[in-house]
Amino acid sequence: RASSQNNDFFVFKVFVVFTSFTSELFEVFAMSTHTTFCNLPNTSFGIALGFGGNCVLWRAVRQTKFNRSWMTSCANWLFFILGTSAWILLALGQMIKIYANRKLAQKEWSHTDRVYFFFAPHLSLLMLALGIPETKIQNLIQLRRTIFIIGLIAQIMLCLIVYARWLYSKYEACDLNYASPAYLLATVGWPLLTVLAQELDLTQYWRIDIAALCIGPGIIFYALAFASIMHSMPQRHVRGAPILFLIVAPPSVIAIALANFAQTFHSVPIAVFGFALFEALV
Repeated sequence: RASSQNNDFFVFKVFVVFTSFTSELFEVFAMSTHTTFCNLPNTSFGIALGFGGNCVLWRAVRQTKFNRSWMTSCANWLFFILGTSAWILLALGQMIKIYANRKLAQKEWSHTDRVYFFFAPHLSLLMLALGIPETKIQNLIQLRRTIFIIGLIAQIMLCLIVYARWLYSKYEACDLNYASPAYLLATVGWPLLTVLAQELDLTQYWRIDIAALCIGPGIIFYALAFASIMHSMPQRHVRGAPILFLIVAPPSVIAIALANFAQTFHSVPIAVFGFALFEALV
């Protein structure tokens, strides 16, 4: 009986030690996670943008006639799952940061370059809508239409604010004379909306050519931002910076959108694609 009591007491002590250790470990994890989310930069949404872009890429490869193997389908699903998971986690982190560390969010909103990464949440969401694996496209049409509406509202609201900074800001660092490649995040959403509207056939569904309405500001404001970036590049000293690849993104999507209008990759989208290709070389 004494031996049994000793064993029970030993098990009880082990349980108490394990419980206290687990609670302390969870508290440390919770504090570190809270600190991480509170200081999470909005540039972190570049992770979701990367996964979304690869998701669109592998879905396009999957749809080609010469490559419809199971490997391309697996790659499409992999990046779709990774992109969706990253988007949910980062969106949660950004909401926690805005609530718990409002000063950092305000600094990013006032920053000349960081403000453009507030476009990243709806841009990555549009990419995921465009990269949904083809086996689920028909089942998620209503969800994709909802994403289009969310993306369109976010694009219009943010662009009205940002384009006003370009034209009317009292601070020289915010106007187009000091444009950086990050400015192009405010233009790539228009062609993404155009392509998604074309895939969903919203012109027929809504009885308004919403795709054409979206491609217009995309072309005009991209041209304006591109010319300004080229003009200010000697002062920016950004040669070789990874962010320069943003220059290629809008014309690449514009070329696809123009090809979809004519149902063929004719001379105009080929010309735009050639422009994007030469930009990449430069």
